[in-house]
Amino acid sequence: MGYLIMAGQLFLSLSILIVLHEMGHFFPARWFKTRVEKFYLFFDPWFSLFKIKKGETEYGIGWLPLGGYVKISGMIDESMDREQMAGPPQPWEFRSKPAWQRLIIMLGGVTVNFILGFFLYGMVLWTWGEVYLPTQNAKYGIAVSKLGKDMGLKDGDNVLGINGKTLGEFGDNQVRREIVINNAKNLEIEREGQKMTLPIDPKFVQILSSYESKDEGLYTVRMPFVIGKVAPKTPAEKAGLQEKDQVIGVNGKSTPYYHEFSQMVLPLKSKKIELKVIRSKDTLNVPLTTTAEGKIGVQSYEPAYYFKVERKEYSLAQAMPMGVQKGVSFLGDQMKAFGQMFRGKIKASESLGGFASIATMFGDIWDWERFWRMTAVLSLILAFMNLLPIPALDGGHVMFLLFEIVSGRKPSDKFMEYLRKRYLSNSKKYHPDFYTLESDAKQAEILQLSSLNNEAYRTLSDFDQRMKYILEEKGLLVEGQNEIPKNFLLEMMDINEQLMELEFDFDQAVLDAVKQEVESAEKELFDEVEGLIQGYTEEKSGAEELNQIKNFYLKKRYLLRIKENLSTFAHRR
Repeated sequence: MGYLIMAGQLFLSLSILIVLHEMGHFFPARWFKTRVEKFYLFFDPWFSLFKIKKGETEYGIGWLPLGGYVKISGMIDESMDREQMAGPPQPWEFRSKPAWQRLIIMLGGVTVNFILGFFLYGMVLWTWGEVYLPTQNAKYGIAVSKLGKDMGLKDGDNVLGINGKTLGEFGDNQVRREIVINNAKNLEIEREGQKMTLPIDPKFVQILSSYESKDEGLYTVRMPFVIGKVAPKTPAEKAGLQEKDQVIGVNGKSTPYYHEFSQMVLPLKSKKIELKVIRSKDTLNVPLTTTAEGKIGVQSYEPAYYFKVERKEYSLAQAMPMGVQKGVSFLGDQMKAFGQMFRGKIKASESLGGFASIATMFGDIWDWERFWRMTAVLSLILAFMNLLPIPALDGGHVMFLLFEIVSGRKPSDKFMEYLRKRYLSNSKKYHPDFYTLESDAKQAEILQLSSLNNEAYRTLSDFDQRMKYILEEKGLLVEGQNEIPKNFLLEMMDINEQLMELEFDFDQAVLDAVKQEVESAEKELFDEVEGLIQGYTEEKSGAEELNQIKNFYLKKRYLLRIKENLSTFAHRR
């Protein structure tokens, strides 16, 4: 029954998110008089569970619950429908609309998901409030970070107040804020049953306000280590560890608190260790081997398991801004995690869960508070993922549209179709989740190939990067050995002289004239080689054509430097 409840919550949450996401595309498309052929919850390969036609649009429910879609006329989407692109553009088609309208249509889905995530966070706070740990209930005191130790704090201390202000809620956020904003001088703490005042060195104002320390905490709550969850196919499961086992030692050394266990085990990567565990009334010695990251595959219970917590109430006016703040904080954590993953510091196989792992986060009891909080989280994840520059997602379309708006040139539909197909093929082939049972070396290789695939897509989808890459591959671009045609430099002499005059005698009218002249020169350059670039193929294009493209690239880069110089004058008004 518990699994059915988890699956039901996940199904309902995804259905809400998918429908609202696709409505974010649907309504802007209709506002701009773009035909929407299909609106589907879930995918419908071969057949659909339900469908009905109203006006120009078929509404339906597919049988494959991996997402949903709206099919917009004249747009290359997941279906890779070539037939619709064969004829001339029609007024009702996506490809006929101005780039800014197409951009709004493509951003509609992620915009809805961002707004929904922030809104749900706020509504959860307004309806249920927020659980917090009162300072006096943190009976084991604090676990101190290196920065906290530098300040003079010790493990087991209780932080009671700062500069005479009592800290009713456990946490170091208010402490950091008082030090940075109000230049607090003293901390009131309790150490080994004795209350005392700890002076704060003035240097910590600068340290805590620096960019390098923005994510470093001073302390967390100190708590025992009782296992709340054992992950499957991990050293902990293989060793027979169970929920509610309490870990009190490692390799003969006492580790009664969770942070002590972590500090002891994390450096022991791929090492055999022995845990001392209390199970019911028995004390056991459990041998196991840690992972290459120094982990064993368990999670501790949340603080609410060890301490008496309370709820903070919010008015609607308080809840909504706090909901946005919590949503932004969550997104920041997600971006950091993805950065760590692509740098290889976090294993993708351990970070990207499937439907089963997501479902377990809802719990096996239907809890509306947890349901809506999880739905808020998934909404923001869906928005974030769809903004990534991946061809099958909204971010892939957005990147092309931004390129078109900035450059004034639209990549060919044929090129977009080929690039998207090749990228998706490689993404499936090198998806880290397909290699979770392989060796660490193989998983590292696959993650590298997946990253290369993403980098290739970013390079090939950018006009200038694509041109540079081809010229370098052909040996025509060598750093420090590229000569710009002399006749072009002579043509630019007048512009350079005007730039020099502007340095000594700024004139807005002259600046505007130079800007217009540079833009005109850039357009003329592209007009000269547009046919060569659009028709470039490995088989047909020879050395002469490539040299023309090389000269265009060098001239364009020269003009870009002039435009950068022009932009500096904008601050001199």
